[in-house]
Formats: sequence, structure tokens, C-alpha cells
Amino acid sequence: MHVPAGKRSVTGMTPKLGVWILAAASCFCAPFAWTEETSASPLLIEKAEAGDTASQLALGIAAEDNETKPDYATAARWYRRASDAGSGMADWHLGMLYETGEGVEQSYDQARACYERALARGIEAAAMRLGLFYLEGWGVKSDRERTLALVTRAAESGYVPAMNVLSGMYIAGIGVAKNNQHALAWAERAAAYDDKDAQLTIGAIVMRDQNMRRDIRLARQWYQMSAEQEYTTAMLAMASTFLKRGATDDDRANGRRWLELALENQSSEAGFLLAVYEFTSPDGLTPPAETRARAFLERAVALGCLEASEVLELEKSGRPLRDSLRHVATVPMEVRYVARSARWIEAQSTAGNRPPKFVKAVSPVYPATLSLAKQEGTAVIRFVVDTKGFVQEPVIVSTTHPAFADSAIQAIRQFRFEPGIKDGRVVSTRMQLPIYFQLKVPVTRSSTRTD
Repeated sequence: MHVPAGKRSVTGMTPKLGVWILAAASCFCAPFAWTEETSASPLLIEKAEAGDTASQLALGIAAEDNETKPDYATAARWYRRASDAGSGMADWHLGMLYETGEGVEQSYDQARACYERALARGIEAAAMRLGLFYLEGWGVKSDRERTLALVTRAAESGYVPAMNVLSGMYIAGIGVAKNNQHALAWAERAAAYDDKDAQLTIGAIVMRDQNMRRDIRLARQWYQMSAEQEYTTAMLAMASTFLKRGATDDDRANGRRWLELALENQSSEAGFLLAVYEFTSPDGLTPPAETRARAFLERAVALGCLEASEVLELEKSGRPLRDSLRHVATVPMEVRYVARSARWIEAQSTAGNRPPKFVKAVSPVYPATLSLAKQEGTAVIRFVVDTKGFVQEPVIVSTTHPAFADSAIQAIRQFRFEPGIKDGRVVSTRMQLPIYFQLKVPVTRSSTRTD
């Protein structure tokens, strides 16, 4: 089965859910027109036009996965033709496009019809997507029992992502009662396929389940297997088993080596945690330690770590680096966001003019279905801040999944502002913000103490 990376990745581990809300930034890219000739041979196109189903499906996948710029509309066109010819795999792919609204008008009803057709045509994996629809009621009445039955059906067919989803459901108690034994059983079945996410899940269960006496050696064995697949999340988890309060020098050295390995493999969070490590090391108060910490933070920023960027912003504003790191590591994101936005607003203000000033920010609830499917994404919202500082008329400009849009709208309605000022008068102001939904793996945070 071809499942494009990113939007369709699924694991069985339930990480902490983090939502980042940042001021909007504009970027302009040169237009690029995808053409079938750029990714497919004339012979393949000729065969597809002549009605060859496999060629039609291949062209749809090529259009969707084009690295320069995906052409979802073209993908949908080829998937429809392959579906009309009886391809269940085309139904699966077309269902994903209808679910997210890429290249077609978003419709849960159309997506569900595609998945049902795919299932009828022998694509058992489609049962998992259908099951997730019933979890939160996407276009259907919510039915947790049906969710469990459908996801189990996909898992029993040998579909590893469904095994991971079931494990995650039992870990978090989503749609079922929490049960670590059931979670472990499904993760072990997925791990039998050498699945790195399942291996990570087993290690995490062993580490936290008191009935298993928290067998740290066994947990490390599973983390090791997952890490050997160049999985940086497993490397961070391995590091967390060493970097505990009261750790010996040898343990600290081992933990640092795992963090460095994760950083070498482009983990931005590893750079942030290495900076924390420097300030918690025996020589954490010395200038060399601060120099190393700053270098790690700069590397993390280059890799896209928002926390590291925030630390360096605070230092640039005059706050000592150690204190900045402690602030970001310990203060809730919502509180930090208000303060960070206030600094940005101050920089944009002039005499008698000021954008709306944040007073309260609220993190959206991460949709349970998307947390299980490990789908990250963004929702861009346009809204009006009225003269009393309340949010009015929130509308979605764009979103990677409609479930993110619903959650973002509910959250933005709870934001509060000091109203904007223009020419010395309080005015209503139109604003636009992107809200980023990111999954945060629960690597130990005991090591983030910097005192």
C-alpha cells in the first residue's frame, strides 16, 4: 500500500500534545505548474489514458507526492478514473483528499463513501479511517463501539498502523477504558513487523507501568531497537532514562551521548535539551557551559525549535541565558505566548498607534482522532478584535485538516486583548494568526530544572 509520508503517518504512542500559536509571517514563492511529463513517462500517461488502472493510480500518486509542488486536483482526477475502473486503492487515496479538502471540496460524506468503497473492494486498511470517523463524529453520529470494531478489523488484517492506533487508544483511554496490558499486546504485534513506533511504545509502557516494576533495562532494549532505525524520538526517550534526578556521572554521560546522537540526526528538541543539560551539569555556572548551551540553542533554532528560538529572544532582550532557559522550560506556553506577543506588539507600536495587545491566550484542544493518527497541522484564522478586546467573526483562511479548524475556532473565541489604537482612538482591528498543532513526545522534563 502506498501511504504518502506526513499527513498519513500513524503510531501507537500517545505523546503530550503541544499547540504553538505564532504571529503570522508572509512568504512568497515562485509559481510552479506541475505537469505529468515532469514525473511520468509518456508511455505511462498513454497507458493511463487508454484505461490502464495501475497507470492511473501511479499518476495520481505521482501528482500527490510531487516534491516541488503537489498537484492534488490532478491526483484526484486520476484517482477517480482508477476508482471508476474498480481500484480500491484509488478509493483510499481519494478518500484522504476528500477528508482534508486537498484538490477537491472537503466532504466527510464523500470521504466516508470512498473508504467504504475501498473496504468493499478488499482494502482492509480503510476500516481504520472509517473507525476514526466514528470516534469523534466526522459526518456521522459518534459511535465508540463501532470505532473499536473497525480499527480492530484493520489491525487483525495485519495493518500495522491500526495496531498502533489501538495501542494508543488503550494507553490514553480514548474510546475504550485505559488498559496497559491491551496496549502492550497490540504494540507487540506491531513490533513483530519491526515497527519503530511500536518498539518505542513498548519501552514507554514498561517505563511507566508499576505492575511491570518499571523495568528500565527492558525499556532501554526496546528504545535501542527503535533508535537503530534512526528514530530520533527513541533516542530522546533513551536519553530520558539516564537523565533523572540523582543520576550518576556515568548516567549523565550516557544521556548526553544519546541527546548528541539525536541532534546529529536533526532533532531540534535534542538541541534544546542539550542546552538544559549544560546548565544542570557540575560546571553549569561557568562561561564555557554557557557558550556550549548557546551553541546548542542556535543549532536547535536552525532545525526549527520554537522553544530554543524563544530562549534566544529573551536573552537578546536583556535576560540572562540561564534565566531565559529556565523560564521557557518551566512556564506554561500560554503564559509565555502572551508575554512574547507583548514584546512583538511593542516593537510594532508608534505614537498614538498600537495593534491589539494579547491579554489571554488559550491552547486549542488537540482532536483525539488526529492525536491517535499522529497528524500534525496548521489552521490559519482571520478574526476581528473589537473595541472591548473580544474576538469577533473568526473564520478559517486555510487548514491542513478540518478538525484542526474546529478546535482552533473554539480556542480563538476565548482569546482576550487590549483593543488596538489608531490615531489615539480605540478601534476594531482585523487580525490573522496561524495556530500550529504539534505532537510533543514525553521525554523526561525533570532534567529541565536549571536551579
